[in-house]
Amino acid sequence: MDDFDGEEDVFDAIRTPAPHQCRCARPSDERNITMQIELRGVAEACLDRSTLEIERSMPLSVEDIFRELGDLDERIERAFIDAETQQVRSYARILVDGKVARLEDQVDDDSRVMVCVVAPCDG
Repeated sequence: MDDFDGEEDVFDAIRTPAPHQCRCARPSDERNITMQIELRGVAEACLDRSTLEIERSMPLSVEDIFRELGDLDERIERAFIDAETQQVRSYARILVDGKVARLEDQVDDDSRVMVCVVAPCDG
């Protein structure tokens, strides 16, 4: 057993949490960012603007962006999200850094994002 010999040991004990109390600082997978998104087609027409800023936590998927847009305007929701299945419609596209992204793709906070539609709206 260790000897307890004075004031310095008391302060060491205070500064050193017990193992069950240790809350190590770990980088979080989620962080809030503000992302600027370029709008084309239906989204641009419905919102009457060519860009939009959304504040979201990262990581952010392409599907998250469509759902965020759908929350902003019912017409956009009808255009991009099927009412029965709640799935993002197959013709809805997002370009990330100039390339078509899949729904499950993650979008980096420094990516150039453009929402567009490549087929007629059936909603």
